Amino acid sequence: MKIKKVLNKLFTSDNSNGAAREDKKQHKSISPDEIMELCRFLPINETRSLKSDYKEFVVTVHEKDKWEFAFCRCLGHAVCAEGKGPEKDDAKLTEPFGGIRRDQTLYKATGQDFVTIVMLWPWMDNEHITIKIAKVNNYN
Repeated sequence: MKIKKVLNKLFTSDNSNGAAREDKKQHKSISPDEIMELCRFLPINETRSLKSDYKEFVVTVHEKDKWEFAFCRCLGHAVCAEGKGPEKDDAKLTEPFGGIRRDQTLYKATGQDFVTIVMLWPWMDNEHITIKIAKVNNYN
């Protein structure tokens, strides 16, 4: 619970990196680096990639709620929640990163020059989740 309070305080501060993103209009132009900076104190079990336009790492299911809370604050509610299949455009958008399936979750924010996506891929062991954060340039 303490982490959620810290996240809430961070995301509602007046600084530009922590500005609250409450409505759809504000869920724009946040880069993977900015998301990771805002979530820097959340635990990561394994790091796979930390490129500026693509992040991939593994967390435990025990941390899922904290990460989803942060993604919701950064990008808005999931556009494809676990148990719901993706829209055709979202399926195409996520293809270069492995796609999105019914058992996975997708967050998305569209900026003027790029789209930021966050995908949560639960493992079959029900103990881990791979998280992918990507910046897609010039998406139409």
